[in-house]
Amino acid sequence: MQKISSSNYPLTRLVIPVLRKPKVWSPVVILMILLVITGLWILLLPLIPVLLLLAAIHFSPGIVFQNFCKDVWVDDKELLLHLKEDQVHLPFDQIEKITYHGSNNPPRAKITLRAANQFGSVFTFIPDLTSGRQQARKNIEALNKKTGQ
Repeated sequence: MQKISSSNYPLTRLVIPVLRKPKVWSPVVILMILLVITGLWILLLPLIPVLLLLAAIHFSPGIVFQNFCKDVWVDDKELLLHLKEDQVHLPFDQIEKITYHGSNNPPRAKITLRAANQFGSVFTFIPDLTSGRQQARKNIEALNKKTGQ
């Protein structure tokens, strides 16, 4: 299988997995309790905008894009989409079209299905841009040929 999506989703790949570990949360909770007990909770106020910004960056793809895919892999017969916790196998005969929106920043690709499955009928991902936007467009056009478009 070949990966066709961008790896530039830093919070999901770097920060969030670290924050999900219990051994990270225990010291944070203990530190917060100590700051509240000692009256030094005022030191946490400058962190609030930073935490809100990190949360907005992390949750924005899921809010703005329909079924945002972290990773998209392709082989000869199907696409493999990695959603938040799920993996979706989409055979090319189930895909109606794949469109490329290169004028956006970041550019994105949208997969539209012929019929909705349990996750919906539209999936969005950021294509791999290591070879440039024009190559990403060509890759999406090649995928469209596999779907019969």
